[in-house]
Amino acid sequence: MPRHPEGASHWISSGKNIVSELKAFMANPAEEEHRFTYPDGVRRSLLSKIAEARLDLDCRTEKIGSPHGLVCKKNDNSHGRARSASPTKSCWKPFVKSTLR
Repeated sequence: MPRHPEGASHWISSGKNIVSELKAFMANPAEEEHRFTYPDGVRRSLLSKIAEARLDLDCRTEKIGSPHGLVCKKNDNSHGRARSASPTKSCWKPFVKSTLR
């Protein structure tokens, strides 16, 4: 039976999908910052996905509570592209759809 990375059972059993959560955050131009509360292994996997997709995010680990959270904030480049494209329509959807799988 294949082993899951650290924290994967928590992630799967909670019914959450971290990639879907990341996509929703990136697709919402009104949400500037998001806290992903997952065990360490899952947070590391998320950071890897963010780096692979070259998303315009500034991320830091917030060591409050358990599990700790990964706080990601869209940087000025992301906000500028979203606002110039349309104040109500997200410009990230095609990008996120093609880069996050």
